[in-house]
Amino acid sequence: MIRLIENTTKEELEKLTAFAETDCLGVRALGPFLAYGTGYDFLDAWVQETDEITAFITRFYGAVTVCAGEGADRDEIEEFLAVLGVPDFTANFEKGRKNVMKLERGGDCKALPVTNCNCIENSNYKAFYDIISECHDDYDAARFEDWYVDMSHRVRHGTADIFLLACADAAGTNSFVSAAAALSVTPHCVFLSAISTLPQYRGMHFAHTLIRSVCSKYADRTVYLLCDDDKVPFYEKAGFHKESEC
Repeated sequence: MIRLIENTTKEELEKLTAFAETDCLGVRALGPFLAYGTGYDFLDAWVQETDEITAFITRFYGAVTVCAGEGADRDEIEEFLAVLGVPDFTANFEKGRKNVMKLERGGDCKALPVTNCNCIENSNYKAFYDIISECHDDYDAARFEDWYVDMSHRVRHGTADIFLLACADAAGTNSFVSAAAALSVTPHCVFLSAISTLPQYRGMHFAHTLIRSVCSKYADRTVYLLCDDDKVPFYEKAGFHKESEC
């Protein structure tokens, strides 16, 4: 049975967190839920359960994410999403869309750092957004204010972080060259996203430098990210391994 999550006790939240943290998409969905709870009209969350939770579903600003366990009733989930009128969704039982890359808790990030660079956390949101909007078509530079309101809320609530890499040129001038977001930070896991390097600085190992700094901060957590096929070797070189597809 699928039910809407309206209020949760501490025990129920602990059970939900434990379930969601077993899967990359569960971690991604859990971050906004922990930041906002159930009191906002732009976030809905449901669980499918029998005696235990078998699936966790969120709709955050219209984007639906499904984390289904081994005992999930997938037919019920797809029927439920059809009733919601969801034409597309990201689910861990839809294969072949993205590769799930994972760095185990305490794992060794093998990315080699570049000298004369500094990782800056949770500062200069505009510079961060300028980088990711230039590098990713799904980020619109004109929507910075909306993005800022959401991301700063999540950072303040400890469920997200943003990172910038500042590097010095030959003249000693610092420039922001790369960005990455811990889009979802949960008690035992992190979901990384928006890993970006400005076109003119690519091929100089700046992204690996930033990834190493981020993974060092979260050495006590399992780190997940999603990537296309052509990026798998890049993240494997950094110490991640391909866990599955979703």
